[in-house]
Amino acid sequence: MEDLKQEQVRLNRQIGQAEDLHVKTVLKQLLATDEPVLTVRHDQEDVRFSEKLLKALAETGRTGFVWNENAKKLFMCSAGSIHLGKFAKTHLKQFNGRGGGSENNAQAVFQTYEEAQAYAEALKEELHT
Repeated sequence: MEDLKQEQVRLNRQIGQAEDLHVKTVLKQLLATDEPVLTVRHDQEDVRFSEKLLKALAETGRTGFVWNENAKKLFMCSAGSIHLGKFAKTHLKQFNGRGGGSENNAQAVFQTYEEAQAYAEALKEELHT
């Protein structure tokens, strides 16, 4: 039994390391674009991977959105031109979303990707005004 637990810990560590490497690869591709708001859609990825990617994106000082289809969750980070938490509090209900956050990080759950996309578009407009 103890051997199985140790094997599970070892495998989970390997999975985490592979995810970290994948995050670096995806981040490098994203940063190569000159898009003002970096947007990623994860249809199959684990929510933990989406969270890791957003954290890495936030550390670069760029603004980005990561949608995770499995969790129906939109993760957001901003370089600070808008308070994401306040925007969420004011606007999420009209897009059937719920969530919140701080000035530079937020997350929201939506019924559909289309609702999340509409919310992200409204947020992008606000970022450019």
